[in-house]
Amino acid sequence: MLSLGIDRATEPQHIPPFPPLELKARLCVPVRYNEVLLGYLWLIEERPLTAEEIAAASAVAEAAGLVLYKTDVAFERRQAAVDALVRDLFAERAASRNSALAEIREEGLLRDFKQVRVMRVRVLPAAQSETQDPEKVETAILQMCRRLLGSYPEGSAIVQARRRQLTLLVTGGAATRVQSIRDAAVWVVDHLSEATGIRCVAGLGMKQPSLRDAHISHEQARIAQRTAQILPALGDIVGWEDLGVFALLAKLSPDDVSLKAYPPALLRLAADRNAEALLSTIETYLDLAGDVQATSQALHVHRATLYQRLSRIEAVSGLSLRDGTSRLTLHLGIKLARLTGQYDDLVSIERT
Repeated sequence: MLSLGIDRATEPQHIPPFPPLELKARLCVPVRYNEVLLGYLWLIEERPLTAEEIAAASAVAEAAGLVLYKTDVAFERRQAAVDALVRDLFAERAASRNSALAEIREEGLLRDFKQVRVMRVRVLPAAQSETQDPEKVETAILQMCRRLLGSYPEGSAIVQARRRQLTLLVTGGAATRVQSIRDAAVWVVDHLSEATGIRCVAGLGMKQPSLRDAHISHEQARIAQRTAQILPALGDIVGWEDLGVFALLAKLSPDDVSLKAYPPALLRLAADRNAEALLSTIETYLDLAGDVQATSQALHVHRATLYQRLSRIEAVSGLSLRDGTSRLTLHLGIKLARLTGQYDDLVSIERT
């Protein structure tokens, strides 16, 4: 429906029937307040609606906009307090976590303090070819927070809303069902991507035994989300258990590792005039466990060309791709560069 421009509509809009899905013609009336889109009022058109009926629908949508706006304001005020509590619950300092834990218990925000799991979803910065309205992103996140809370039993979940991201914490039975939180992540990512028109990614922390350990699951979710953002090949939804060795590498930042600290063999490859092609080739080759056929298909090159590149990689790096340690050196070096955001700097390193 968004392809029809209903998210930009300010007046009632007729939607034609769509026989493949057996959808009848309908009238879409945007529900707005102060030009902010809050929802839609849909009317099935069994017959063409009269001007009076359309005007009546618009009046109902206007009244609904005011009600939803007041509800949103109340939710935002309450959410601001919850956001601060969740921030402290995830803090490094144990004193902050203990204080938040006591207040959450006192306020009755959660009923079950056993079993906890955290999901973190982020709307990524817009690409150069995309446009982004910050207010639209924030509104979409707040609306999704309300919908998320409504999808869980009362007292089993809390959410934190930020400008570009939301964090969901679930407890009790909701935290023990691994697939359910993945399903929730799929739902949130799909809806936020559609609402904002921008790629979203989610990271899932592991289940922890109590709310006191929520910061552990949150840190895992943060790292998984960051890894999904940097390595699109992993998908838009990544769990801590999916990361493997990336879980350790993703904890590093560019401040922890300078380009000079990378293995000399990798730096020699990066300094070659064909560095971009060679690095892409060896990364794909190692990602695919040295499968020549799969690598040539992935790179869209002839197998003879691939063999030539692999031979060149060995000659330039001084390593043998038949040696496990040599493979590990190149593979981890490239992945570290990607996870610390230094890959582009590595590819463009000064040529010798």
